[in-house]
Amino acid sequence: MKKTIVIILLILIITVPLCAFADITSLRPGDEGTAVELLQVKLQEKGFYDYPQITGYYGAETEAAVVKFQRKNNLGGDGIAGKYTLRALFGSKLEAVMKNAALDAGSPSLTSGAKLADYASKEERNQGSSSASSSSSASSSSRAPSSGSSGSGTGLDIVATAKQYLGSRYVYATAGPTTFDCSGLTLYVYNQYGVTLPHTSRLQGDMGRYVAKSDLQAGDLVFFDTVAGNGIQYDHVGIYIGGGQFIHAGSSSTGVLISSLNSTYYQNTYVLGRRLL
Repeated sequence: MKKTIVIILLILIITVPLCAFADITSLRPGDEGTAVELLQVKLQEKGFYDYPQITGYYGAETEAAVVKFQRKNNLGGDGIAGKYTLRALFGSKLEAVMKNAALDAGSPSLTSGAKLADYASKEERNQGSSSASSSSSASSSSRAPSSGSSGSGTGLDIVATAKQYLGSRYVYATAGPTTFDCSGLTLYVYNQYGVTLPHTSRLQGDMGRYVAKSDLQAGDLVFFDTVAGNGIQYDHVGIYIGGGQFIHAGSSSTGVLISSLNSTYYQNTYVLGRRLL
């Protein structure tokens, strides 16, 4: 009897970790977003990804890095980051990584069962070159809208436009017109005023100019670090609307909503503000 119990326990110990993440989908060439950023950061830490930028796009450089990692760890070499490759890379941190990737780290109400979902509504892009040029073109691509006014008036226009999407559904890796993730909302709104933004909060956080929290104005972007230890300083973004509040695409359970910077959660995770106009 005791021997039977021991065998059952051993089976559970071996199989439960595999079952816990049995529904993880893979990351593969052509995917983009926070999940790919996290993958690139981890590959870089381990010395397999040597591209000069964390692009958030699964192009040839990322695929080559995954192949090198897989071959080094006897995981084949197909260049697709499946569940075994992800487990080998992230280990015990895989749960936190999944939370951040699936919801773009946008809300305190994250669920442990969040998946690395298949990405939808991806724009075609030239791998590597266009992603790498996002930061270098930031200053030239950020310009005031031709139809807007300068100063706070332009910021108020940004806020008014963003508010039109209150209640819209949150869907990871989408950027309008009916569904958004956090960086997708800011991208979509600013694009209507002639400002081109990359579709990742991390890269958006390097654009424009720094603004102290006490100097925030309507239309400024506000950035947060909501998942400790994920290697990304800015993993959530919203648009400041004034009065200590901001509008953002929070999570699949909240959609686009207005939150307070003075709430305990956002006070603790706030990083900085950036002004683009």
